[in-house]
Amino acid sequence: MPIKLNKNILISTLVLSALAVAGNYVAIPLFYSVSFIFGSIFVIYAAMTLGRCAAVFVAFAGGIYTIYLWGHPYAIIIFILEAFWVASLIKRDTFNVVLYDVLFWLIIGIPAVFIFYIYFIGLPFNAAVLIGLKQTLNGIFNALIASFIFIAINVLWQKKQHVSIRPLLFNIILFMTLIAAAVPIIMSTHQTSNNYEKQINQELKTYAKQIQHALVKHNKINLNSITDSLPLTAEISFTILNKKHQQLLTFGEIKSLSGEKDSEIVTHQKNISIWLPDASLPSMKRWQQGYYVFSQDITNVPGAAKLIVEKSAASVVDKISNLKIEMFSILTALMICAVLFSLLLNRWITQPLNKLDKTSQKLNNKITSGKLETLPQSSISEFSHLSETLNKMALDISDDYQGMSEEKNHLVAIVDKSNEALQRLSMVASRTTNSVVITDTKGIIEWVNDAFTKITGYTIDEAAGKKPGELLQGIDSDPNTISRMSEKLKANESFSEEIINYKKSGERYWIHIDCDPILEDDEFLGFISIESDITQRKNTEYELKNRTSQLNAILNAATEISVISTDTSGLITMFNSGAERMLGYKASDMVNKESPAIFHLESEVMVRAQELSKQLGHDVRGFDVFTALPNLAGSETREWTYIKNDGTHLTVLLSVTPITSDNGELDGYLGVAQDITERKRLDRMKEEFVSTVSHELRTPLTSINGALKLLNGGAVGELSDQVKAMLTIATDNTQRLSLLINDLLDMDKIANGKMDFDLSSHDVMPLVERSISMNNAYAVQHGVSYKIISRCDEAKANIDPNRFLQILANFLSNAAKFSHPGNNVDISVDCTSDKVTVAIKDYGIGISEEFAKKIFNKFSQADSSDTRSKGGTGLGLAISQQLIKQMHGTIGFNSKKGEGSVFWIELPLYK
Repeated sequence: MPIKLNKNILISTLVLSALAVAGNYVAIPLFYSVSFIFGSIFVIYAAMTLGRCAAVFVAFAGGIYTIYLWGHPYAIIIFILEAFWVASLIKRDTFNVVLYDVLFWLIIGIPAVFIFYIYFIGLPFNAAVLIGLKQTLNGIFNALIASFIFIAINVLWQKKQHVSIRPLLFNIILFMTLIAAAVPIIMSTHQTSNNYEKQINQELKTYAKQIQHALVKHNKINLNSITDSLPLTAEISFTILNKKHQQLLTFGEIKSLSGEKDSEIVTHQKNISIWLPDASLPSMKRWQQGYYVFSQDITNVPGAAKLIVEKSAASVVDKISNLKIEMFSILTALMICAVLFSLLLNRWITQPLNKLDKTSQKLNNKITSGKLETLPQSSISEFSHLSETLNKMALDISDDYQGMSEEKNHLVAIVDKSNEALQRLSMVASRTTNSVVITDTKGIIEWVNDAFTKITGYTIDEAAGKKPGELLQGIDSDPNTISRMSEKLKANESFSEEIINYKKSGERYWIHIDCDPILEDDEFLGFISIESDITQRKNTEYELKNRTSQLNAILNAATEISVISTDTSGLITMFNSGAERMLGYKASDMVNKESPAIFHLESEVMVRAQELSKQLGHDVRGFDVFTALPNLAGSETREWTYIKNDGTHLTVLLSVTPITSDNGELDGYLGVAQDITERKRLDRMKEEFVSTVSHELRTPLTSINGALKLLNGGAVGELSDQVKAMLTIATDNTQRLSLLINDLLDMDKIANGKMDFDLSSHDVMPLVERSISMNNAYAVQHGVSYKIISRCDEAKANIDPNRFLQILANFLSNAAKFSHPGNNVDISVDCTSDKVTVAIKDYGIGISEEFAKKIFNKFSQADSSDTRSKGGTGLGLAISQQLIKQMHGTIGFNSKKGEGSVFWIELPLYK
């Protein structure tokens, strides 16, 4: 699941990361690269405001600088662990953030420091203890600062007026305790550390003075003159240099002149510096291996120019480390005591406030019920005074409330009694969805209900003081209706009218008004008007009227189609102009007067009645002959004979459909008839033409074809090449004409349902092989080969073998015709669990996208010279489509222009 990043959280995380880096950069060094850093302030703040992921990211970003600062990655690991721990525990409880950080350092932080700094870096135990205590104090102090920042931002920046006193009081007490106790300890420790370094500096100066005195005394540069004057120890080493910085006399190893790689000399005081070894070493170890260096020019000893005295810094580092460990141990203990003290003091101060808060939440119910409880007390005098004041105030309010309740009940009883009748009337008027308007005797509005405002948009304040007509009537309001209402109002009489009014928004609407005079003891007081919004009804009526007009116009415009509707009993209810034109009757003579039986042949109706009675299993007669099947199937379309008004007959194709209402009830029937007399005549002409082709054209064509073959065979002797070419053309055309006649006869048989099919179970594969054998000569003629690429020998289908061979012959001949010479035509027979597919693929010219849409139409041939030259009637695929349908199969093809085609048939497997 993808993580959605909140833009504000992302920006805040980046800002806090930058601040964490800056906080670690601006470090306060204590000694020997032990420094206080402040990056974790922003890590803890991120944990308090942004959550665990953001806090870990900020810790990682801020901790990167510590790798550069201290030369190892262990500080960043502890940094991240601290962020994860605090963020996991804190959740929404920001009060305990300092406590959570204290727990981290006691449980995880200090042990991690020992592991990393002793076992991985190799620091002495004392140095690791020093770093662990320092980082603990640093982390807890930063958590305290982060808590202060969180409270300050909530109050000053985010303008949160209410801040909990618990975290604020806890942080202030802890901070003041730490500052008051820690500052003197830190200052004292620093003073002692400085004294240690002053001692070693004084020692080096004294040693240098004694060596120079010995050199001056003996006025020569040798070791014996110096050893006679002062004892030499292993801790001290010195050298005397000439003006060319060459060593004249050396005792011990002089580190500052050793040229050790990556060493460094740091200026410490006047004439005194500190030499530090390889910078790649951990900082503490580097200082322990360092040397204090005293350098002084020599002017009164011949040949000597400078004296350098060195002493190991290890002893001073050990003393200061022990001193700092002692200081940080005291500060750590002080920190833990300060936390406990702050918790206890905070609880002592805030617990009574919490009790008072819980009690005061129930104070309202106690006051109203008259059952007051004494508020909690405390040993803090200010709190105790506040509790007593609130308790007295609650008693006074309770007494006042009880008195006001009694007075209220009395007033309510008076108001309820005096307004009882008005409330009943108001309830009726407000609950009705109709608009209610009350006017005075002059027709001025005095009161309207909420429904009036909902309908018109005018409030009671906007309507009061105006006449309804002035407020609501407009340009489309009927003047005659307005005149009738005015006359009734003048006569103080009731009226009921419908009129167009206008809303406050300018929208027009229809309203039905029932207006009656208000009488009390025969005194006329004004009018009350009940008004109903009838806009939807009027719009529906208007729409229905328009639709009816449009429907009548459409039906009357259909002059070539008869549209007649009846009721459920058969009485004609509509007779359009097309019916008038077709039958010669007038609509006025038919509607609501006659049934369709008047223009039907009685004999034809009787025959159909017998057929339906046999088909449906019950007696069908009269008008039911036309409606029995439509009631069952939804509609019926069949041929009927209509008798025109002049007695002539015409054949029509009649579709009868039931007419139902919105709730599904039968309302009548609709009969739509089209005159197909001309179509029937054309069908007869087509049958006569096919018969002529069959009997009058086929026989002589056969004779001509035979004669042409005899001539080509040399029956009358050797013929010239020109005559042979002409005879070949004549023979091809007679064969093509013969094929066309055969295809026309097949199409006619299929269309008239006269083609015989002998369907039975047959093995498909032998028929495919037989078809290939029968058409192989044709393939050779076009220079192609038929090739079976897949078989299904177990496939059986319920087919007519002759018709099946006819379909395959069409496919194979077309594939051979349209293939390039030298190519194969691939035949595949594939089976599934319920069908067998025969596919014939060629690699020829393919079929264009435009021609593919009409390829199964009669007389369809691609419109190109190449295609036309191949010959064919354009009926083969149309016939194949009809044949495969009779065998309950499907036919289809796939093709791409220039890449060939695949024609296929699918048949259900015989089971």
